[in-house]
Amino acid sequence: MRVWIAYTIAFALAAGTAWFTQSLLVAALFAPAFSATALLANWALPPLSGMSVFALIFGLMMGVQMGLRFWAAALLLCFGVYAVMLAGIFVGIFTVVEGTIAALALTFILGGVLARRLVS
Repeated sequence: MRVWIAYTIAFALAAGTAWFTQSLLVAALFAPAFSATALLANWALPPLSGMSVFALIFGLMMGVQMGLRFWAAALLLCFGVYAVMLAGIFVGIFTVVEGTIAALALTFILGGVLARRLVS
């Protein structure tokens, strides 16, 4: 039970951090001096900032340090879900709100399995 409480709190803070980072970087897309670097940062930084906050909060609450297995699995999980979400939005399969909710739910479920395996 303690794992799920720590996981839920860390996930909520990480999702908020990723959203905040994304909202700050969207402004760079519409700046007069737009560059490909801004596009790359807009795609890569929100998941990385969310994973970093998650690793910090979850690690502090559970007393574990996130090792190489966590970062390898988390990178694949987050960037995979994020890429599918963006592709679905750009193609028009679903709206931004639907894609975001689906990506958060999928990340929460798959990440919960990952967190449980790391701690137990």
